[in-house]
Amino acid sequence: MEPIRIDEFCQARFAHHLLFSPQGTRAILTVSAAKEDRRGYDHTLWLYNPENGELSPLPGTENYKTACWESEHTLLFPSEQTDELKELREKGEEITPILRYDCTTGEKTELFRVPYVVTSAQPAAGGVLLCIDYDNARPDLPALSGEEREKALSAIREEKDYQIIDELPYWQNGSGWTNKKRARLALYRGGEMTFLTPKFMDVLEYHVSKDGTRVLFAGETFETVNRHFSTIEEINVTTGAHTLWLPDGQYDVSGLGWYRDGVLFFGTDKKIYGINENAKIFYLSPDKTLTCVSDPDLDMFNFVGSDCRMGGGQGIIVRDGKAFFIATKGTFSYVYALQDDGTCVPVTGDGGSVDCFDVANGRIYFTGMRGAHLQELYTAGQNETESVLSHFNDDFAKDRYVAQPQYMGFTGKDGVSIDGWVLLPYEYDSKKKYPAILDIHGGPKGTFSTLFFHEMQYWAGQGYFVFFCNPRGGAGKGGAFADIRGKYGTIDYSDLMEFTDHVLNCYPAIDEKRVCVTGGSYGGFMTNWIIGHTGRFAAAASQRSIANWISKSLTTDIGWYFNVDQMGCGPWEDAKKLWGFSPVKYMDRCTTPTLFLHSDEDYRCWMAEGLQMVNALMQHGVPTRMILFHGENHELSRSGMPAHRIRRLREITDWFNAYTK
Repeated sequence: MEPIRIDEFCQARFAHHLLFSPQGTRAILTVSAAKEDRRGYDHTLWLYNPENGELSPLPGTENYKTACWESEHTLLFPSEQTDELKELREKGEEITPILRYDCTTGEKTELFRVPYVVTSAQPAAGGVLLCIDYDNARPDLPALSGEEREKALSAIREEKDYQIIDELPYWQNGSGWTNKKRARLALYRGGEMTFLTPKFMDVLEYHVSKDGTRVLFAGETFETVNRHFSTIEEINVTTGAHTLWLPDGQYDVSGLGWYRDGVLFFGTDKKIYGINENAKIFYLSPDKTLTCVSDPDLDMFNFVGSDCRMGGGQGIIVRDGKAFFIATKGTFSYVYALQDDGTCVPVTGDGGSVDCFDVANGRIYFTGMRGAHLQELYTAGQNETESVLSHFNDDFAKDRYVAQPQYMGFTGKDGVSIDGWVLLPYEYDSKKKYPAILDIHGGPKGTFSTLFFHEMQYWAGQGYFVFFCNPRGGAGKGGAFADIRGKYGTIDYSDLMEFTDHVLNCYPAIDEKRVCVTGGSYGGFMTNWIIGHTGRFAAAASQRSIANWISKSLTTDIGWYFNVDQMGCGPWEDAKKLWGFSPVKYMDRCTTPTLFLHSDEDYRCWMAEGLQMVNALMQHGVPTRMILFHGENHELSRSGMPAHRIRRLREITDWFNAYTK
């Protein structure tokens, strides 16, 4: 049995964006895999038939990540970027063809074109509802003609050399420059397109009624600063009638749908635990009376980490008088069902993650990970055990050494229970001495579990102990456990150091002088904090990190509100406090050789954070090095270009090897 290879993840297939047809007779899901040249990923739509269990790719759907059902047999989606469209974009035009795909015949037909960038399309009121990436800073070309239009096109081409910033946020990780851009809804019918939402409303989520006449949506409206509170509105696309269900400024909405005679939504007012507060479930009656129907204190959505999953899909479904949602509890995630009495009960099993799901034929269907198995399609029914429906990754890591996580939970000095695990090195011999790596999750509202983690398994295969835990700040144990506002680098640091002591005590085979530390995002912050507060680690690798709460608050896509929320102040209220919680402040006492990894399109933890750390360590004579990945963002280690992911892992491993072997 051989160890896991550094490129093992390139053999995986990732299943996501599961969506059933209106009558539940079939479903589509997207299957992605690394390209042969490792310069990106291939995406193909697959068709699932629940009646006979058949699962097969749809020919001609390569490079389509998502689609919407038009009928039981046909799909709608925006066209991929053809050479023709790319050429038009270069000239300043924004053209998107809308396609129909027949799942029975494989025939693909262009229905119409619109002069905007369209992200999704679905049937509504005898037409097609479009979600448009609308740029308020761009001239309205469809309203212009002749010489006036040519001047506007010339101005658009010239503006490619400039970026105007006059609102917050002005950029978003994974989306690039977003200044003045909004997701708008429009209806295309009878050869004409009509916008349904205002220019400066950013639509977060929307649903079309079964008869296609009504659209329910949540959106944020702003022209200078987004305060991240949502309205809930409804438009009758047949009559034009507009209904305001929830006014602006009350709740941050994360999911919604029609429920009985009113509207059910998941939201928080952020008054108890700030922006990381767990959502409550609310019901809006026909007269707009607001009632909290459930406060489960569950971490909504999947927070269980892995670097071997991809894609998205539905995380909350409100349909036919029922509500289901994904939430993280303990170290796993589940689909929960809202009961009539307000309780929420899990309807999927233990042992892994639920990544996205749908409900059809009285059953739950989901893509997820179970133990050491990668993403597959599963189903679960009432009082039934789960059944696996796909076999995308049956041969993944076959005949490879996959370390089984050894549970290493402990109770800290202040009585708080912390979950943790250890991976034993390849060909482990208790009589030998081994190096080790402490891996720290992001978030801080993230969760480690027993799921397959490629980087950790690779390091175990290279002869390292790998150990990891869920310090306070993480998900799965309710709002109070996750709340570390104003405490970064205190109780979480204590949890990590106690965990390290616990592991070293339980495994004498670990050479305490050859222990390394790494982490990304919040884990990068903690790595930076650790090297400024202890010299116990032989080497460190800080990934997409936070170095300075002051600079981060004034540069990153979320810094302007995240930092104020998490620290309790901005630079003007208490710069001294922010500096005191900034890892870079303590680099004059750092002695740990440290590698830094950042990406130049990571707007969540902007590369300036890593540059400050490198600069500080160089000035103080500490061995350091920085790897900057061009064209990547905050998701480098999870969905970045495969070749870049391999280079990242090689750089970290080589750095650790240099100081431990």
